[in-house]
Amino acid sequence: MISVDHSPIDDRIFYKEAMTLSSNGHEVSMICKADDQGVCYDMGGKTALNNPDEKSFAIEGIECHAISFSSDRIQRLLFKLLKGQFVKEYLAKGIEIGADVYHAHEPVSFYLGYQITKKNGAKLIFDAHESWRSGTKKEMWIQRNYLSKLHYLITANQLTRGYLTNLNPNLKSEVIHNAAESRLYSSRVEKSDDAIVFTHEGYLPFNRGLKEMLEAFVWVHQKNPKTRFKIIGEADGEEKIFLEQFIEQNELKSAVEITGWLPYNEVGKHLMQCDIGLIAKRPSTNNVLGGPPIKYFNYLAAGLAVIDNGMPETERFINRIGNGIISSSSNAKSLAEAMCELADNIELLRKLKANSLYGFHTYNWDQSSKKLLNFYSRILTQR
Repeated sequence: MISVDHSPIDDRIFYKEAMTLSSNGHEVSMICKADDQGVCYDMGGKTALNNPDEKSFAIEGIECHAISFSSDRIQRLLFKLLKGQFVKEYLAKGIEIGADVYHAHEPVSFYLGYQITKKNGAKLIFDAHESWRSGTKKEMWIQRNYLSKLHYLITANQLTRGYLTNLNPNLKSEVIHNAAESRLYSSRVEKSDDAIVFTHEGYLPFNRGLKEMLEAFVWVHQKNPKTRFKIIGEADGEEKIFLEQFIEQNELKSAVEITGWLPYNEVGKHLMQCDIGLIAKRPSTNNVLGGPPIKYFNYLAAGLAVIDNGMPETERFINRIGNGIISSSSNAKSLAEAMCELADNIELLRKLKANSLYGFHTYNWDQSSKKLLNFYSRILTQR
């Protein structure tokens, strides 16, 4: 596994893909970007995973190799040109490991993986977590010049697979959804009260609907004081300031709970204490063409009804499984109307929650992992 933008313990990369491969007999290593002190962090960016002097360290039996990213201005400029000390050390470590397959998770790590495999003849997979129809100048330069050289592609949805295989029809590809693991949702505990609990799981910047969800919840809570909003994750920077000020100004401290960033294995038990999962992404290119996000599959596993604002891939799943409703727009008013519809109709809410649990029998990581293992099996037997 090779990455430059994700935490070593990213949900998809580490807990799902790397752990699946490792537990099925593959020797798995990871190359990750560290800070200028050589330290890697968890998904929340606050808990260190290694000491500065540990260039290599193991997490649950998987060897991780930290490549320091210098804070020096010249080195940062060189990295924009895909040159410099970081790139040199990253490529050297990749060649030193001598893997049979390099599994890249961003356009830049795909480029680095290509340089490694060009030297040692190994195979390269690009795992497109997000849409690649747009990106930075560097990422689009990589697409124009190197996508045609790629042989193996994994995507998280059909839209991305279709777009990239249209650019390179020779790709061997597979769609592997970000489905949740059954083991994390096996112990279900009944809620202790009759409150209707809305939730949003994951990082919460403005473009994922922070303002819209809070404004909508104010209207819903005024109409139904038994409603609560549980934020499983956190906001950062100006979004965190906005969140805290909004809660205080609207006297929502008793109605809004923020868990902060939780360890991967603890997210499920918190979600199962909720009723309705919110997905309120703003309609940017990557949001429209991406998804369903990990949170959708976590909501499914937790047995929650889902409200989405019409992102195509997520809407397709909701229509197929029948576990949610689509708000008519991405604005706060439309979201509030959808939230009230479920909070006021307990029978509908129960039906949608039951449909989520039923859908989880089909869309879970146990099923997705089989696709991953079969894809690797095909790759490793091809010459």
